[in-house]
Amino acid sequence: MASALRGLPALLDLLDQQYKIKGCFLFSLGADHSNHRLNDIIPSGLIQHLPAQIIGEKARGNLRAVAEAGHEVGITAFSPFNWKEEVAFRDEAWIKDEVYKAVDSFEAIFEQLPRYYGAKGWQVNSHLIKLEQELGFEFSTDVRGRTIFLPELQGIYSSCLQIPTTLPTLDELLKKEDVPDEKIHEFLFAECQRILPHGEVFSLSAEREGTELLPVFENLIVMWKGMQWDFKTMPGLLQASENTQIQRHQIGWGEVDGADSHLAFQGLPITKKR
Repeated sequence: MASALRGLPALLDLLDQQYKIKGCFLFSLGADHSNHRLNDIIPSGLIQHLPAQIIGEKARGNLRAVAEAGHEVGITAFSPFNWKEEVAFRDEAWIKDEVYKAVDSFEAIFEQLPRYYGAKGWQVNSHLIKLEQELGFEFSTDVRGRTIFLPELQGIYSSCLQIPTTLPTLDELLKKEDVPDEKIHEFLFAECQRILPHGEVFSLSAEREGTELLPVFENLIVMWKGMQWDFKTMPGLLQASENTQIQRHQIGWGEVDGADSHLAFQGLPITKKR
């Protein structure tokens, strides 16, 4: 909850008031169990049954302020703690319940349907890929990868474009022994020197980059601004890529230094037409 109540306004001030940058915000709107004080004592399967504040209700004003400032808004997992812990093992009914609750909550707050979805913690299954197409999302950002692509997972093919995160997160870099904490913004900046077909995509959280890591994120912005690079939202990135070739790729699983679990990744291209 601290991310929506404290981190979100700080990020909004940094992006809007100080650097005039627009972003794409994906909101968790359900019960917040992620930082429950009993997380280290009670098994994860029981945490979700404890009372918790509803993010969409408690932080409604802060959430609306993001859209009113002209940023893109969409949804991620309705119950973020449950999603990261359980999605790999859940059936279609569970996925639909989670996503539809997020859609309904978003509509109640913003008075419109969400157009974008992002899987919490880059954790997916084939039921999600199928549902993203059924709901007509303009794009999803569920995986790590290098280029915009059409996904296939366990025999499920979707026409909902995937915009993968291409860069490591600050939290991941903080866990790398060969990257000094005071140099992580420089390390990430160096990663951006490569040329990718659709540009780089950086993911952050209001919980971290809006609080303890806010100065590090600002250092990154200053370095990016110094290179006079274009800052685009993900819908803007998609629009700029309209005339480029989009391939279909499998979704697989991989490891990332500093990550706590396996993450969904853009896999091999599929040459057979569907």
